Amino acid sequence: MVFLGGYTERKQGLAYLDLQTLEQLRAGIQPSPLPVYGCGVSTSLQSALDPLRIKYP
Repeated sequence: MVFLGGYTERKQGLAYLDLQTLEQLRAGIQPSPLPVYGCGVSTSLQSALDPLRIKYP
């Protein structure tokens, strides 16, 4: 699996928190939760996110 994106507090925000998040994880600190942006691209992910097939018919 390949990751494309970054950890931000806002959609398409310019303040990436990737390094801060990585530093916290390495220090054994649980990073603050961030919102999830994007869409399910694989059929299995779409099924997991939308089992009633409302968004992904």
